Amino acid sequence: MKKIILLLAVFFAVTFAAQSQNKMRPWLVGASTNYVDFLAVPMPVSEQLTNANWMGNTVLSQLKVARLLSKEIVFSTEFSMIKLEKEKLNAWTDGEYQPAISNNNMWRIQGQFAYKFTNGYLLKEDAMFDPYVFLGVNGSIIDETTFLAQSTGVGVNIWVTDWLGVNAEGSYDWVFDWNDYFHYSFGVVARFGKKSDADKDGISDKKDLCPNTAGLAEFKGCPDTDGDGVPDKEDKCPTVAGPKVLGGCPDTDGDGVIDTEDRCPTVAGPKITDGCPDADGDGVFDDNDKCPNVAGLAQFGGCPDSDGDGIPDNEDQCPSMAGPKSANGCPDADFDGIPDVSDACPNEKGTIENKGCPTMKMTEVKVKEVESQLNSFSDYVEFETNKYVIKQKSYKDLNEIVTLMQQYPDAKFAIEGHTDDVGQDADNQVLSESRAYAMHQYFVDKGIDPKRMTFVGYGESRPRDTNATPEGRAKNRRVEIRLVQ
Repeated sequence: MKKIILLLAVFFAVTFAAQSQNKMRPWLVGASTNYVDFLAVPMPVSEQLTNANWMGNTVLSQLKVARLLSKEIVFSTEFSMIKLEKEKLNAWTDGEYQPAISNNNMWRIQGQFAYKFTNGYLLKEDAMFDPYVFLGVNGSIIDETTFLAQSTGVGVNIWVTDWLGVNAEGSYDWVFDWNDYFHYSFGVVARFGKKSDADKDGISDKKDLCPNTAGLAEFKGCPDTDGDGVPDKEDKCPTVAGPKVLGGCPDTDGDGVIDTEDRCPTVAGPKITDGCPDADGDGVFDDNDKCPNVAGLAQFGGCPDSDGDGIPDNEDQCPSMAGPKSANGCPDADFDGIPDVSDACPNEKGTIENKGCPTMKMTEVKVKEVESQLNSFSDYVEFETNKYVIKQKSYKDLNEIVTLMQQYPDAKFAIEGHTDDVGQDADNQVLSESRAYAMHQYFVDKGIDPKRMTFVGYGESRPRDTNATPEGRAKNRRVEIRLVQ
């Protein structure tokens, strides 16, 4: 009873393992001679080979049919006929095993599950040496009596060609209700049937270089997704068509640099510059070159620096003469920030307001001289009647005042507006303030710092002459500029 339970457990375990695998595998058939040895079973292991009593001298006595259920599992059936030597067997057992046999023929029908070692994990699937172990169940018919047995064994196929090989197998058959025996077989085997094609592309897995991806026969089963004649496994750009010479990648601008490595894929350029053009050959690509047609330096965006002053020619106001950046690349002998070409005093450090000349310091005599000049100029400044719009003919005199202010950049000035007594006092006050402001704004527009000037209107309150005569009133309508100490 224990034998039956163990046998069923092994049978269902192996069956479940086989059914859980892929059954898309070839068939196998075999023909062999086979032998049994009843007498060796009770012997010690050391004597089982030296005193072997094999029986079954028929050359073709066993047929086998097998089917691969997965990479590891094979199911096979065997039909065997063995010629026994009944006299020898009965004499040797001396009646120990009952009943004694009366017929020389033994028939054996077996089904078995085998575990292959050539499964791609332990050994290659197409290995020439193909060993396996197996468990089986058989019926052994002796004297028209069937004895159930469980078979455990090992075997090996040695493949001479892709489809033809030799086989050897040996097992221990555990017989229920009779004596056990060893079973051996030796013969030839052949495998055939529909070959596996996992990706269904019509190319057998054995010949398919890409067995898990459907492909083309011309590429031995590998795909060519972009149809450029380069199989995907060799194509650097498998989804975009390109020539084989470039590894299957496109070259849109035809410069010999594939688009994936070309920094300028739509404009032809040499490989040394990553496929970008460089018209002036200065190593700065045209798309980044501020001076693409003139060789220059990378630090200046591809533009030259002819005079070597660190300022590129396109920003240098004097590209052929070295000069500091503060003077826009032009020479500045006195280093006052005003280039020599614009410096009224190129050898003396000066100010912008004084056109490059040094600031003049005012002496007491100079102050009186400047005040006199200011009063003289302001006498000639005229406005539109009853308006604070300066007449154009007065611009010349005002510009002279601007020049005077620039000569003394540290000096400050007060601008004062005055009117005669004609009209309302309030109106005259507004008019005087507006004319003072207009003068102030004129100087600001000419570049004079507004912080150096103040402006105020006094209306008719500070006449210079009598308002009783036209000449006196004309003198009273004025804008005075005073030097502030």
